[in-house]
Amino acid sequence: MIFWKKRRLKTHTSDSLSINNGNLFMDNEVKTWLYDIQTAILEIESFFADRPKEFANYQADVRTKRAVERNVEIIGEAMSRI
Repeated sequence: MIFWKKRRLKTHTSDSLSINNGNLFMDNEVKTWLYDIQTAILEIESFFADRPKEFANYQADVRTKRAVERNVEIIGEAMSRI
């Protein structure tokens, strides 16, 4: 079953990194996008935790294909905003 997630992506209005007393701090938006990427990767991996990773099985399972494609879209969108 696929659960749709509410996305937290916003327009990027500040620099990705800010300098404070010589230290670099990541912007909270960048941390959110990195979290979204990590979550999408973990979700993709979970689809194949209980079965062998064979391309023929993947091609035959439309729901898994759609879920993987959606997570790849999430990764791409987050990467474009970093």
